[in-house]
Amino acid sequence: MSALPRQRHLDDAVMRGDAHRVIALFRDYLATRPAMGQPAPQPRQGQPAMVSGQTIYTRPQIAELYRLHRQGAYRGHEAEWARQEADIIAAGREGRVVGAKNIAGR
Repeated sequence: MSALPRQRHLDDAVMRGDAHRVIALFRDYLATRPAMGQPAPQPRQGQPAMVSGQTIYTRPQIAELYRLHRQGAYRGHEAEWARQEADIIAAGREGRVVGAKNIAGR
């Protein structure tokens, strides 16, 4: 998607009468949220959690991954780091970061 909130994408799709996009947005939302009545899984200390096959990160976990990268932990494994970093960025866009701040820093 983009850095815009899902609601803006949904409003735009509804305004344009794009039913396929509305459905895709709802499916994406449902795939990234725990089932109703079930508590959200809590990440273990230092270990990202998984929901619907996608990693849920905490801000401290992201900071630790970047610290490890700066210290050379991914030296010789650049493709793995590129995949990891792309997932972290996607997680931010998709609301998969626990305790994330919005663009205004709140």
